[in-house]
Amino acid sequence: MHMSAPFTTVEQRPIFFENWRAAAQDQKPDFLEGYECPLYSDAWIVGEERVGPYHFINTIAHASGSFRGGVAPVVVLRVGFHLNLENPRMDRTDIGTYHGGTLSDEVAALAALALGARVEAGPTTREFLPGDPRGRPVAHYGYAAPELYSTEHAPKLPWATGRHTLEDLHWLGDWFDANPKDQIALVRAARLYQQAIWVADADTALTWLLLVSAIETAADRWDQARLPAIDRLRYSKPALVEAVEERCPDLLPTIADEFADSIGATRKFVDFTLNFLPPPPDIRPAEEFRIPWNLEQLRRSLRTIYDYRSKALHTGVPFPAPMCELPRKLDPNWGAPCEKPFGLATSTLGGVWLQKDTPMLVHIFEYVTRKVLQKWWSSLRPERHEAS
Repeated sequence: MHMSAPFTTVEQRPIFFENWRAAAQDQKPDFLEGYECPLYSDAWIVGEERVGPYHFINTIAHASGSFRGGVAPVVVLRVGFHLNLENPRMDRTDIGTYHGGTLSDEVAALAALALGARVEAGPTTREFLPGDPRGRPVAHYGYAAPELYSTEHAPKLPWATGRHTLEDLHWLGDWFDANPKDQIALVRAARLYQQAIWVADADTALTWLLLVSAIETAADRWDQARLPAIDRLRYSKPALVEAVEERCPDLLPTIADEFADSIGATRKFVDFTLNFLPPPPDIRPAEEFRIPWNLEQLRRSLRTIYDYRSKALHTGVPFPAPMCELPRKLDPNWGAPCEKPFGLATSTLGGVWLQKDTPMLVHIFEYVTRKVLQKWWSSLRPERHEAS
């Protein structure tokens, strides 16, 4: 959160949910009752929405060449603040809810994931102190808009542009009683997704990395929630578990706690994605330019993608250039562009890739990532809301 109060906090939940929880309990803060900040996007945003203590006010702006970086302040976010924050303990390192952003960044990231649009928060422009319903304009951090790399070519993620409705923010949900660990993983995954689609035209290989990491963040939490550490270790290293059980069974819980979360990364990534796999896009190109949407072939594609992720992180080999290409329509009558690189092979920038080794283009993987994370997000709904 951008504000001038000289304190910070380390909450057990992300501050987005903690503040919503406090609002539901009608808590009154001592210092700050609320603030406003712009949300920037290159999308056309329609509608207006209020969810809990967060009011999304449409400014009727639309990104065009007259706006710096191709983004406009399409929404003013008005936050009703209900927390009295305290200074954290300073005698230990604590990254329990750390994701590198503020409350405004949490809201913007969750909105980006809910809408499937590029959304970034600007600095606070107005603060509401007790007894001051109109608030006071502030510029503690200036008024600079975030910069978005623009190109004269078609966007790499065509679904991120165009018309988006704030009605889709129903995804945010008043899930402040959900498991705090799920909430933390959700915010971190949303932040990665938000960053991934923001840089898609500037650095598509980085977008691939961030999208994979977004799924991986949620998959790790999902795997922890459904399987005890010993079972996760047994799934990934059955021979090791059998040997420990035979020789020193008392050590198995300690070994599992130490290693269960750091192995089986590919399995978690693939199983999570397939468990929450969406149907294919509604509008697709001709059959020969579609990716096969069946579990067996998608499993192979996801393994290939995760292998590229590992190579990029550990050996410095970027994601294949063909998978970073612009989505193209070979026929103007197609409703959607190609979903995979076309041609039997591609040679560029010193590399050669066969088509079978480049399973899909980035805009299709963005679709998969967004829909998978949304479906997982929906599964986190506490039982008390199921009947509503």
